[in-house]
Formats: sequence, structure tokens, C-alpha cells
Amino acid sequence: MSYCSGGDLENYTAKRGAQPWSVVKPFALQVLSALKAAHDKGLLHRDLKPSNIMLADENEPISLQLIDFGLVKVLDSQNPSETATMATTDGAFMGNPLTASPEQFREEDLDERSDLFSLGITLWYLLHGGSPFGNVAAAKIAHQRLSVANYDDLLPKKLDPEARKILSKLLTTDREKRFRYAQDVIDAIKGGSKKSGTPPPISIKSEEQVPFEKAWKIGSQIRQFSYGHYYACQSLMDPSAAPAALFIPDQPSPFSSSVIEHCRDLVKASTNHLCAFQQEGIFDGATAFICQQLSTCSLQTLLQKVGRLNIHSDLSLFKTSGVSCR
Repeated sequence: MSYCSGGDLENYTAKRGAQPWSVVKPFALQVLSALKAAHDKGLLHRDLKPSNIMLADENEPISLQLIDFGLVKVLDSQNPSETATMATTDGAFMGNPLTASPEQFREEDLDERSDLFSLGITLWYLLHGGSPFGNVAAAKIAHQRLSVANYDDLLPKKLDPEARKILSKLLTTDREKRFRYAQDVIDAIKGGSKKSGTPPPISIKSEEQVPFEKAWKIGSQIRQFSYGHYYACQSLMDPSAAPAALFIPDQPSPFSSSVIEHCRDLVKASTNHLCAFQQEGIFDGATAFICQQLSTCSLQTLLQKVGRLNIHSDLSLFKTSGVSCR
């Protein structure tokens, strides 16, 4: 389990106050990627709130991790994904009143849209600088959540138009009018953004490996080394995203196991802003890694993050196209 030294988003908000949409939007994309990973595996979080989202550290860009799956439940695997639901515990409210969806208060069967409503309240919390409902009793929050159609009238008048559009659809109390899946929200946010690129990775640890052929268009070879090959690649899920690189370690090679081990260390260490290793997966049956093409990285900071490097194998990993070490 990764150690997060930056506190949680509740602490972050208490220290920094209300944040603009330009700050909150990258946070939203990171949490959405985590929810998508959970939902794709048939899991609902049910307790999404600022205190359950941790900062890996206080360095920029901020990398988040979604924690506390104590209330997680498995979606009904007998139902197709379009109608997958989770049965609630009879007679028991499960969740946090501040961020709970209306269907949680009604103790109805839940699906992915319940987590998305909770995300909407969490984003509103960050934009407001604390609870947008003030210091009120849980019963009052529950009554309001079960009696209003949406929260459009309560959103700040000066709220960024893009943020207003996203929050309005996340916070409708009729889930049939809400975003259906986390990917739908990601698409809406990226579709309204003038900047391309992918958010820093946020992950729910899994033993499953991603088949990169389904998510990335692999182009020409960038570089070849004795330890592996780098190929240009472009996201098939988001064609507007910045180009990346696919690294495939040579297998077997004199130190292929060491190369793979340390690539995994770099992914787990959340050092994507330095050496760019973001995700492990499978390409053509072989272990592979997706990484960004950056211009420079600090070995001193990297050593502080990872803790150890092998001079014969690891330093060469940073010599991707356009990457230099100083």
C-alpha cells in the first residue's frame, strides 16, 4: 500500500479554502479514473467524500488516491452493465449524509450513478471551500436531498460555466437524468477543455493487467536499447490526449527482471511528473508500460521518491525520446 503524506482533500480545503475550477478539474479527472476502474470491476464505493481522497504528497502536480473501501459492494453480476445494481442492507442507511445520493437515503438499490452524485458534492465542496450546506444537521440535508429536483439554484452565480454544467448533471436528484458512467463525465470534461492531455494516474490496485492494444494505437519505434524498445503511441479513448510512449522490456535479457521490477516501482511511486511511467499492462503477450515523453527529470528528487536505483539498468530507463537526466 502506498503511503500518502499530503493529507486528504478535507485537510487540503481547510488549509487553502475555495479552489477555482482550473484546480478542481484535474482532481475530478483523477477521481473519475479511479471510479471507472472500480465500476468496471463491478464495485461501488458508496462513501466517496473529501476525507476519502488522499494526496500522495504536497508536490505539484498533485496526485490523488481514492481510499477507504469499507462500504464497497459488488454490483449484481447477473445483470448486464446497463442495469447493474447493488442491493442495500435492509433497514440500514450506508454512507455519509453530506455526500450520500438520494437513492442511498431512500435505501434503494444502487448503481454507478450513486457514486457520481457523491463525486458532485465532493467537487462542490472543493469549489465552495467546505460544506456548501453549512453546519446543518444530517436530517436537514436528507430532507433537502429528497425534496429538491436539483441544486442549480444553490450553485454560485460566478461559477465557471463548464463546472456549472458538470455539477448540474452530477447533482440532479433523479438518477435517470444524471451521468450514467464515470467515462461519460470524463468525456464531458475533456470535451469542454481547450487543453489536451491525460490526468495523473490514480489507481485502485489490481492484479489484472491492461491489454494496451485495446486502448492505444501503437506507432513507429522511437528507440531501441539492449534492455527494451520504445514505441510512439496515441490514446484510442481520447484522440486529443498528448502522445505517449510504450516501453516493452526485452525478454529475456541479462537484467530484464530488474528492468520490469523497477518500472513497477516507478509506477507505484507516483513519479509520473519526473520519469513518466504511468501504467503497466500487456502488449502482444508481453509486459509493457505506458509513459509520457518529458523533457527533463531530477534524479535527486527521483531518488527521494523511489529510494533506490540500479546504475546499470534503471538510469537507462529515463533515456526515452526527448528525456534527459540532470
